[in-house]
Amino acid sequence: ASAIGEAVRSESSIGLRKTRMGLFTFDTTLHCYQLAHLRPRSAAADASDCPPQPRMVVVPDVSEVYLPLPVCAMEDETEEKPALFAALDALPESFRDTCVQGSCLGAALKAAMLAFGPNGGKIVVFAASSPSVGEFSKPHGCYAAVQSAAAREAGPRRAGKESPLGGLATQLANAKVSVEFFAAPKEGFMDLAGLSPLPRFTGGDLHYFPDFVAARDAARLQAELSRVLRRRQGRAAELRLRVSRGWKVSKVHGHFLTKKLNHLLVANCHEDQGFLVSVEPEDTPLAGGNKPAPGKNPAPLAFSGFKPPCFVLQVALSFTDADGLRRVRVFTWAASSSSRSIADVALCTDAAVVAALLAVRALDDGDASDLAGARSRLQQECQQIAQACGPSCQEALSPLHLRVLGMLKSAAFRASSGDVGPDLRAALWSRLEALPIDQLDPYLRPALLPALPPTLQQPGAPDAGPAAGGRPCGCGHEEPHSLPWCLPLARSSLSPDGVYLLDDGETISAWIGRDVPLDPWSLWQLLCGAGDVRQHQGPWAEACVALFRALCCSRRYGFLLRLGPMVRQGDSGEEAFLSRLIEDDGPGQLLSFRKWSQCLFLPSAPC
Repeated sequence: ASAIGEAVRSESSIGLRKTRMGLFTFDTTLHCYQLAHLRPRSAAADASDCPPQPRMVVVPDVSEVYLPLPVCAMEDETEEKPALFAALDALPESFRDTCVQGSCLGAALKAAMLAFGPNGGKIVVFAASSPSVGEFSKPHGCYAAVQSAAAREAGPRRAGKESPLGGLATQLANAKVSVEFFAAPKEGFMDLAGLSPLPRFTGGDLHYFPDFVAARDAARLQAELSRVLRRRQGRAAELRLRVSRGWKVSKVHGHFLTKKLNHLLVANCHEDQGFLVSVEPEDTPLAGGNKPAPGKNPAPLAFSGFKPPCFVLQVALSFTDADGLRRVRVFTWAASSSSRSIADVALCTDAAVVAALLAVRALDDGDASDLAGARSRLQQECQQIAQACGPSCQEALSPLHLRVLGMLKSAAFRASSGDVGPDLRAALWSRLEALPIDQLDPYLRPALLPALPPTLQQPGAPDAGPAAGGRPCGCGHEEPHSLPWCLPLARSSLSPDGVYLLDDGETISAWIGRDVPLDPWSLWQLLCGAGDVRQHQGPWAEACVALFRALCCSRRYGFLLRLGPMVRQGDSGEEAFLSRLIEDDGPGQLLSFRKWSQCLFLPSAPC
């Protein structure tokens, strides 16, 4: 609650002059807070001495939700700001000793929808448990089957538009209301797969904080909430797609509500959002759009496999901006579609985009069948691309193969050994289909970065340059936020006298060589901001903190990454870190990257 209050209190976080905000809390009942039209208790008292006090009214009947009070406050009215801040500040103390267990999340969502006008808006939900009271609640025993070993291996089954929550999400999207869902359970299972339609069909995002601890996760929650409130965004957006004659839009991936295949409703469109569009040739496009005359043979006019000399994709986005003005943005992209060899196509392909598209297509199989089917499709499609291009394109396709292998070995797709729960997997799936490519790429291809200053590396230490197979990890920032070259994701990149950070898009883990005088607990405190760099001898502590800050700054909005395990060489937890080096093979892992990449070009070899 304190992190939420600090994020909302910041003037820079609001960013909108005409923002109206309301507040609800809920357990087994719904609590409405009156923030608008408040006056000091005494007419003679000065408003600064006696600030407005918010009123809380409890709605005990969650089966038929209503609003007993006007709950929205104009944020640009100074009289009503203190009421909102007072309500947020009082939340921790008001519910500190509560013994009520339960959640009427469905009633809270419906009450919030009643508070919106015809222009729509955004609902930011903070929940620590799944609905257990009222609408959309499930019997407690039904979650046992979802958490079984067989269910973990099958993967989460995300609810669709036909589910009850999917129906509510459709209503919210049609009412121009988006949902940002912050899930922060202290322990236990939340069924995020069942709750995923709320952000998925309304243009929102799912933010997951497993095993939430305020001392550890409050800063990250505050940073993400501040970003949600501060980023550039458009309300009540509509996205329309057009392609050249002879082509058609086959599928669009992302968080939106589909009105038609080429007409999407996005209740909230923002700069941290991405959409992937698949196009394919039409079956029998007609030249000039002419229809054959009755009784005539259509063959002369039909061009099976016809490809125009230029492919054009046009995207039109209409939205309402922060000032209430309707805006239209049109983007047109054209490329030559003249006949080329498949090798030429492979050379000019963006590996990150293709890997992301293969991943979200595999997620569709995961929703329809199971996780094994998703892995199988991801592998088969990658193998089909490799065999169509031939062995001569192995080097050109290497970036794509590395990303696909990274996905197969990631927590989103790999077989569960008890360390990946259904909630974590559902949260990762939600991020994979919604993030833009620049933020999605670390999930596909983790980055192994040396924290030891180059001047202190001894002769024979792994080189971070291209000669050793490294790759640039530029973040678009100048010094001091520039990042070093990424090392190959293999054990051979690790040196006993170095410290290395591994960024997988969601967490930052560290491996400390046995010759480095820095223990994992001290490093964890330093990266959390709880330690003092000056208390540590040598340059390792300062180098680790500088690299961690550069990684956070490399994100588009300075995103605070979650800290993963910190291990020392030879410790018992080292194998968990080494198993995430995707270019190596290991127990329970797929082949090494070199062997797997070669295997893709063999027609009959299983990968």
